[in-house]
Amino acid sequence: MCIAGSVGIRVVRHVIGSKALIWILQLNFVHAMESLQARVDSFLKSKRIRKAAKSNSTSTTVKWSHPASFNANPQTLAEAGFYWAPSWEDRDSVTCFLCRKELSDWNEEDDPFQIHWEKCGRSCAWAMLRCGLSQDIADDGR
Repeated sequence: MCIAGSVGIRVVRHVIGSKALIWILQLNFVHAMESLQARVDSFLKSKRIRKAAKSNSTSTTVKWSHPASFNANPQTLAEAGFYWAPSWEDRDSVTCFLCRKELSDWNEEDDPFQIHWEKCGRSCAWAMLRCGLSQDIADDGR
């Protein structure tokens, strides 16, 4: 379902409530992350994050923290379907644009394709089609 323009959003808000409006706006953001370049770009910009505590509205700005030498760098993470979505607790948290699986705590040797395949290979089309390619290649490379 595609809703364009403020009139469409107002109608949905009126008919099915404000929670649906939030979901639609999130869906539009996820749709924006369908392009590889948009996912790569998500790692290049600083992000403002807020502490979840209700009584304290502390916020800070963060940048992607891992060096380019990590296997899980912005390019490989984006190719594996992820965009950067940091939180106060997990500064290196990423989210799959399709299945919305969130992963964090990346180590230097972590392979984003393998991890996405292992965690979501049965439920995410991106993990099945893109990250599962290595599963389809025989030992002789065919």
